[in-house]
Amino acid sequence: MPHSILHEDDSPVIDFVRELRLRQWARQNFVPPESRKVSWHPVVLDEMRCRDREIEAITLNEDASGQEQQRRVPHSPHFSETADRSAFA
Repeated sequence: MPHSILHEDDSPVIDFVRELRLRQWARQNFVPPESRKVSWHPVVLDEMRCRDREIEAITLNEDASGQEQQRRVPHSPHFSETADRSAFA
């Protein structure tokens, strides 16, 4: 029995369990785009591209939060808005 059937556009359709296994394999064996082979299964390549976008989003988020943290002025843990500020001058 074949593992897949074909769509109208001749692209293979795989069963759900096999797709999940391929996606899991892609995440566990993730490599950067320049190390990927075009001969790999389309589901594997698709999942690796998804991971690329996740990594990019995380990196952008960390960069943005790092810049935000640099702009903040740290206060003493005991500082309150009603405290006498002259003590900190």
